[in-house]
Amino acid sequence: MGKLSNLLQKREKEKDIRYILSIDGGGMRGIIPAYLISRLAEDLRNAGDERPFYSHFDLIAGTSTGALLSLGLTTAQGVSDSLEKDDLKPFAVYEKHRAGFFKKEKNILKGYIHGSTSPSSLSDIYLKNGSRIFPRHIKNTFSQLFGEKYDIKPYEDFLLKEFADARLADSLAPTIAVAYDCPNARPYVFRSYDKSGFFSRDVARASTAAPLYFPPAILTEEKTGERLILSDGGLCANNPSLIAYAEARELYPRADEFRILSLSTCRKAFTFDPSRSSGGAPSWATSITRIYSTAQEKLVDAELERLPDVKYIRLEANILDKRIPLDDTSKESLDALIRGAEKVYKENKEKIAHLIEELKLSCTRDSVRLFGKES
Repeated sequence: MGKLSNLLQKREKEKDIRYILSIDGGGMRGIIPAYLISRLAEDLRNAGDERPFYSHFDLIAGTSTGALLSLGLTTAQGVSDSLEKDDLKPFAVYEKHRAGFFKKEKNILKGYIHGSTSPSSLSDIYLKNGSRIFPRHIKNTFSQLFGEKYDIKPYEDFLLKEFADARLADSLAPTIAVAYDCPNARPYVFRSYDKSGFFSRDVARASTAAPLYFPPAILTEEKTGERLILSDGGLCANNPSLIAYAEARELYPRADEFRILSLSTCRKAFTFDPSRSSGGAPSWATSITRIYSTAQEKLVDAELERLPDVKYIRLEANILDKRIPLDDTSKESLDALIRGAEKVYKENKEKIAHLIEELKLSCTRDSVRLFGKES
């Protein structure tokens, strides 16, 4: 690995490379990226990198359950009552400075990076809280015909416990979450760096408002007073990597390259052969929404792999023998998802090893929030 390390260090000095973490939507299947984040954080620590996991990225993006994980990673330590704190000590960040007649180089302390949620506890969102968010006692069939499947209050109680009064603008690294504005037919991107006053819990609520399961989130923009009616971001970008790239392009216009680490929830791709069907509504009715979802994700993969300034690292694998609904909290399904996450990690081991080496050697991101010198 010595030659690789020297090569990576040389390349980084020559180029401005920006790192993006993107996390898919998928309800309870979010346990897959949660597991991957935990393993990646462990690998970095084993490689001698003591920085918090989130601090390796210039932008962290999530849709739906991916937004929940993104916000969990970048919300200040000690906010959540349900997730463990990262046990890392504050990490000192220095800046090289030349001064004096001989221009002697000195390291000047800029500040400290603080930990956030422990990556190893992210799976608890699903293992310990899944059945509260999606209780098995649901509304009766009549109620479901004229309303959502679940009462929203248990979920909102969970979000309050998870994020308390933390605001998106206080995120420890640039963070975005994707929702969909149905009344205006547009994606709606929450940005930590536009200094909006949104609570993190409301951002998560909006991005995860899956139609048929939960009612839309109704929010008000503080700056404009605009009333927003927002639904699950998976309606427009279940894989938010392309949106994240566009955002990063604006945030870092001088960047030479972008590394996008995209974590899949491994939704089983839906295939359909229309030449074998009789055509018309009966053939397409039960298939068309699933075709749209699969096609949307395949398009994102294809376009990002074509971009000359992007290295697109997609961690996924064909791991599920059957389709697991986003609200399936059964032990059988959770066990299958955890086994699947382990398989994703193993099948992408070589790709992950190169990424860990690169992240370890990368400089501390200038976009990460620093705290005072007396921390």
